[in-house]
Amino acid sequence: MIVRQWMSTRFALLPIETSLPDALRFLNSKGINLVGVLRLGHMAGAVTRSEIYEMLESGDPMTLLSRKTLAAVVPPSATTVFADDPIDRAAKYIVERGLHAVPVMHHDDMVGVITPTDVCRALCELMGKPSVAAPVTPELEKCA
Repeated sequence: MIVRQWMSTRFALLPIETSLPDALRFLNSKGINLVGVLRLGHMAGAVTRSEIYEMLESGDPMTLLSRKTLAAVVPPSATTVFADDPIDRAAKYIVERGLHAVPVMHHDDMVGVITPTDVCRALCELMGKPSVAAPVTPELEKCA
């Protein structure tokens, strides 16, 4: 099983200087839960809507709303996998680093993201259990 088979191609890219409220507005307007973050035109990581909400709720809202950017949420160094990597490499990063999502790369371009839900869907198939084909609400997705 490779990452390409299970990744989601539903993502967007924003510069690391984007304010947290602007990033949330963007995610909400597009109906997506994750954004790839670019630092000087290169992949810096991926941030989920819930990570942004957690950051906004962790301190004084007025200060956070006016000053915090995606730089406050994205990890210091990017963790990425390639589309043709085995899925267990993505699973290892997710578990060891506590990531909500890992950007999937093809050469220097981000082509998707892989999440814990995607890895669970792959595991369900590997075990011969039917799984939900497309994650609509990742928190509610489960295998039969």
